[in-house]
Amino acid sequence: MKENKISTIEQVYNQKDNFFDFLRFVLAIAVIFSHSFILLKGQSNGEDPLASISNNQISIGTLAVNCFFVVSGFLIMQSLTLNNSYIKFGLT
Repeated sequence: MKENKISTIEQVYNQKDNFFDFLRFVLAIAVIFSHSFILLKGQSNGEDPLASISNNQISIGTLAVNCFFVVSGFLIMQSLTLNNSYIKFGLT
């Protein structure tokens, strides 16, 4: 019988070759895209498509910011695990 080996994030994640910079760029563009509707059409008519579909429950900008926080949280925790000292981590 073959054993299922569970990999850790450290084993799977390559710090130098990843797509997080591109993903953060796309999320930043999504926030700008979401804000463009308000800037072009005004506050009352300036809903982005996702806000219109979801009956103003969530917008593209809100979703992008939330995803950005998740990615940033992952990167911060990864940085914390690589540092041997909390003091060194806090100073960087």
